[in-house]
Amino acid sequence: MKHLLIFLLGLGLFSLTSCKEETTGNEFSAEQEAAIQSVLEDSSDISFDAMNDESENNFSGTSGSSIQEVIDLRFGRIRNKPVERSIEIVKESDSTATAYVHTRVEGKFVVAKTELLADTLKFERYSKDFAHEIDRVIHLIRFQDLEDEKKNWKIDEVSLAAGQSVPENNAVILQVKVTSPDQDPVIITDPLAYFQEGANVFTFPQWEEVTVEVTVKNNLPENERYYVGDSTASETVLLHHGRTPRSFNKFYRTRFAFKGQDANGNNLYEGTWTIKEVRGMHNAVIDVIENNTIYNKDAAYDSNTWQAAYQVVKF
Repeated sequence: MKHLLIFLLGLGLFSLTSCKEETTGNEFSAEQEAAIQSVLEDSSDISFDAMNDESENNFSGTSGSSIQEVIDLRFGRIRNKPVERSIEIVKESDSTATAYVHTRVEGKFVVAKTELLADTLKFERYSKDFAHEIDRVIHLIRFQDLEDEKKNWKIDEVSLAAGQSVPENNAVILQVKVTSPDQDPVIITDPLAYFQEGANVFTFPQWEEVTVEVTVKNNLPENERYYVGDSTASETVLLHHGRTPRSFNKFYRTRFAFKGQDANGNNLYEGTWTIKEVRGMHNAVIDVIENNTIYNKDAAYDSNTWQAAYQVVKF
C-alpha cells in the first residue's frame, strides 16, 4: 500500500495518512515508514529547490540590453509562502523502497526595468504570482538490522528533479547534453528516469570547462511568443550552479547563449563554464523562462527547470 506523508516546511506541520501498526507484506510498519521519512528529511536532496532568490540584490539581469531603450533589466523569484511538500513511500521489497517527492513553491516573480525614453529615464517594477511544482524519485535500501530502525536505511540513488510552472507550462526542456574533457558526453531526455548515485554523480575537477547544451520546445503559437530585439529566441535560459543549502548566497547564475534551432524547430541553447566552486557537492539548476514571463507584465509565469547534483574535486 502506498502511504502519503504531507508536511509544510517552515510551519512545522506534519501528517501521515493511512498509518497502521498492523501491516501486510505490501506495506511497511509505521516504525519503518517513520524511519524512511526521517532519512529523507535529513537529506538536502529533499529540501533544496532553488526557487527563491531571497532578495532583489540576487536577481538575474542584463545591462545594455538588446532592446535599444532598455538600460538595465533584472528579474527573479521571491518566495512568500511556506513550501508544501508531499512524500509518497512505496514498498518494493522488505529491504527496498521508492519515495516520490513532490514540492510546490509559491511566491512572486519580480521584474525591475530601467528604460531611456526621449532622454528621460523611466524605472518600472512589476511582479506576478508564481507557482512551481517539482518532482523527484528516490530509491532507498535497508542495508543492516539494528535496533534503531532509522540507522538501517539509506538513500541508494536519486533522480534528477523536474520542475514546471503551474497551471501551465509552455517552454519545455526536451534534452540536456553535458560535455567535459576526458568524459563521454551525457545526454538526458527524462530527468525522473536518470538516477545518480556515488559512481555516476557528475564529477568535475576544479578549473575544468564544462559545456551544457539545452533543447527547448515552445508550445505557444508563433504570434504569442515574445522575441527580444532581433533574436529569434523565445526563452531566457539560465544556469544556477554552485548553490548549496549551506551557503545559499554563494552561487553563480549565468545565461545560456541562443544557438539557433534544430531540424524540428526546437530552440538550442549552449553555455561553457569554468568550474570555480570549492571542492564538495553542489547543485545545478537549468532554468528555462518563457520570455513573456519577463517582458510582458500581463502574461502568466511560465518556466521549466531541471536540477542535478554534481561533485567538484581537486584538479
